[in-house]
Amino acid sequence: MANVNLTDREFEQLSDDIYKVVRSPRVWLDAFPNRQLDGFGVKDYSYYKQHDMSAIEVSMTGSVENFGMGYLEKSTAYIPVFSKDIRIFRRDLEASRRWGQPMDTRLQTLMAAKMMAKLDTVPGLGISAPIDVDPFPQQVTDAGGTADWATIAAIQETVLDVVLTLRNAEHWGPYKAIMSPPLDLNLYINIANSDATGYDWLRKLITDGTYTTNQIANSNGTAFSGGTGTDNVFFAFAPTTEGQNNFEILVAKEPTVEETSGNGFDPQYKLYTALIHHAYRTDAGATFDAITDIGT
Repeated sequence: MANVNLTDREFEQLSDDIYKVVRSPRVWLDAFPNRQLDGFGVKDYSYYKQHDMSAIEVSMTGSVENFGMGYLEKSTAYIPVFSKDIRIFRRDLEASRRWGQPMDTRLQTLMAAKMMAKLDTVPGLGISAPIDVDPFPQQVTDAGGTADWATIAAIQETVLDVVLTLRNAEHWGPYKAIMSPPLDLNLYINIANSDATGYDWLRKLITDGTYTTNQIANSNGTAFSGGTGTDNVFFAFAPTTEGQNNFEILVAKEPTVEETSGNGFDPQYKLYTALIHHAYRTDAGATFDAITDIGT
């Protein structure tokens, strides 16, 4: 009777091939700090939201009482499970054994990549994603009336509007930024009468890292599609303020591959993880998604 289960060596190959995909760089999962929880059995995470205190009293005597200290409100984030079932077709398994070749795991790794791409969508900008906050983040409008990314001057105006929004909310940096690919390409434009590019200027203001991804959507829920219209998004945020994380990914279970019962004919496995993006202070992020002209 043929062995319909994977041998230890075959399972090791399957796991290694999937984990190479799972552990490859992911913009959103890498940009936010991660908090490891106490295992897969953790279904929720309790924390306290801090509400702002009242304004500081200014007087000539200092005798005016002002106890507006704000307050802490208990809240809970719920940790969902994301999973994908993976099947090894028995005929493919038998063929690889017959010829003494490694298994062809292209379909299985593609499924793993699809699942990780779903987890790596921008939180709260219209795509259904694991996010525990609403709304998120702040929407920025252009004070100068031009919403474009076609010139260095226009790029500088847009970025400054975003950073000003963060600073008005008392988030002084350092900042990270994530943007759609056409915006990233335009940052390589040279500044007039200079050898410097837009990126050289941007990285003096956004000092904690810049990322680009097509896993992004605007505030109307329009996912980036490679076009040149309003689906282009620039998002900046302060990961921490005064030593406290503003955003975290709460992880109850790292991505894991385990054998399941299957259909009795084809070996079957499950890739699963339990996590959620979480924002403690929504005003620590700001997005500009009215960028209609990228100079193409």
